[in-house]
Amino acid sequence: MILKATVIFSACMVLVSSSPRRCGRNEVWAEWRDSCPPTCEFRNPPCIIETTQPPPGCTCKPGYIYLNSVERICVKISECPKTCSEPIFFWNDCGSRCPLTCFNQEPRYCEEVCQPGCFCPRRYILDDITNQCVRRSNCTIF
Repeated sequence: MILKATVIFSACMVLVSSSPRRCGRNEVWAEWRDSCPPTCEFRNPPCIIETTQPPPGCTCKPGYIYLNSVERICVKISECPKTCSEPIFFWNDCGSRCPLTCFNQEPRYCEEVCQPGCFCPRRYILDDITNQCVRRSNCTIF
């Protein structure tokens, strides 16, 4: 019997293996890596993945972050551009670490620490499935 669970990742431990694997520039091989790694645009991305365990693979080495979720190029965190690829998103140097999402419309506890990145404008929340800004009534999930 295979068990599946819906897991929300906000942080994920990375165990680096000593076995050599081919990874890109500024990447390292990890036996466990984040299924939804942070990017310059989304430092704390919402992530709903059906999995039994985090997959092995390449991940950015410490001090680096993926430029975006498509190109998977690791850049120094300090070199992240302050722009958003999606037109409705806007850049905020001091956004919430726990932005409202369709799955998490009322966060119970959230550190009040600035989180730079791309955010949805007022009256919109992030759809966890499509990664688009939507009105609450248009959420893919509730």
